[in-house]
Amino acid sequence: MDYLSECKITKYLGQEFFLMNRKFFLFFCVVSLSSSAQNPEKYPVFRNSLAIELASVPFFVNDLIHSDASPIYLWPPLMSFSFEGRVKKKFYWEGGAILGSDDEEFVFAFFTGAVFKFKISRNFFFTPSIDLYIQPINSGYVVGYIGVGPTIGFEYFLSPKISLNSDWVNLNLGGEISPVELSSPGGARYTETESFSTYKFFSLGIHYNYDWKKKSIITMIGRKRK
Repeated sequence: MDYLSECKITKYLGQEFFLMNRKFFLFFCVVSLSSSAQNPEKYPVFRNSLAIELASVPFFVNDLIHSDASPIYLWPPLMSFSFEGRVKKKFYWEGGAILGSDDEEFVFAFFTGAVFKFKISRNFFFTPSIDLYIQPINSGYVVGYIGVGPTIGFEYFLSPKISLNSDWVNLNLGGEISPVELSSPGGARYTETESFSTYKFFSLGIHYNYDWKKKSIITMIGRKRK
C-alpha cells in the first residue's frame, strides 16, 4: 500500500470516528434533556449508592474479538465494586475494590477517595474524583503498588434509585515495590520504582442509590403499636 492510500484510509477513519462521536453526543443530549426521571434538585435524591462497573469496555471488547478461545474460557474482565456516601452537598466519599484480569494477569486492588458531583442537566452529572489505589500483590516480580490520581467521569440517572456511570480515564502516579534478592544473609531486598497506572478507561457501571440513615422497619412497627 502506497503512502497516498494510507493517508486516504487514515482520513476516512478520522471522519467516521468524528461522525460516530457527534451522533453519540447528540443522542445523549436529547436523552438528558427529555428525561424526567430525576427531580430538579442540585444533588441526587439519595445519599448513598452501591455500584458494579466494567473497568474498561474497549479492552473487554478487544479481548472478545481477538481471542481464539470460547468466551466462557476467557479470563474474568477487570471489575470494580464500590460504595459511595455523601459527606456534604456535592462532596462524596467512595471506597471499593477492583479485581479481574488485565492482559491475562490477575489484578486485585483496593481504592478510596473523594468524588464530586456537578450537575450538568436534569439527570446528568459530571463526576470527577481522586483516589488512592493500593494493590497488595501484582503478577510476576512485583510485590505491590501504591498510587494516587484523578479520574474523569459522568453519571446519568435513569431514575432516582438507578443510575449509569462511565469513568472515561483514570491516571495514577505511584510506586511499585519489587524484590531484588529473595535469598540473602540479610533477608529479602526491595526497590521502589515510580510508575503510572490506569485502572479505568471508558468504563461502564450501574448504581443502586439509597439512603443509609433510614428509619428501620422494626422501629416504625414499634412506634405504630404504641
